Amino acid sequence: MTGTEIQSYVESRLGRTLSPDDILLAINECLDEIADLALLYATIDLDVTDGTQWYELPEDFSTIEHLIIYDNGEHYYEGWIYRNGSIRIPDAGSYKIVARKMPDYLNDIAEPINNLHRMYNNAVKYYVLGWIRENEDLDDQISEKYYQKFTEKVQRAASSLISTKSPAKVQVIRRA
Repeated sequence: MTGTEIQSYVESRLGRTLSPDDILLAINECLDEIADLALLYATIDLDVTDGTQWYELPEDFSTIEHLIIYDNGEHYYEGWIYRNGSIRIPDAGSYKIVARKMPDYLNDIAEPINNLHRMYNNAVKYYVLGWIRENEDLDDQISEKYYQKFTEKVQRAASSLISTKSPAKVQVIRRA
């Protein structure tokens, strides 16, 4: 879904033309809200050869959920240290880092929303509707209803997308 498609939807719902800059600002604020509410995740593969080296994570990655080491199978690894966007893993090996990730901002209204599952599309539309209504009138009660629908849609999408299947056996490797 592109910003232009969102703009067309919101304009048709409100019955008037809106500024593309306002729509773009609302979409980008919405993406921040989704990242906070929905727990969007991504992975990074990392080969560690020096246990004293700090590896910097990309700027759009935040909280690390867990590390998986590939060592005669997949195992959770807990001996890592995280500070200010960098990680140090004392033991050499191949790892998969699972972390929360911020979706990419739109720089142009015609761009598609990347790194966001299409199950969030309706949530984005409701947020933008609420944002436009709220910015026109801070006391607008309908904007609150749109924000509530946004939150419901985000929670529904997140719970549908989070896998409930857990591994039958997980070995945890701790560094002493």
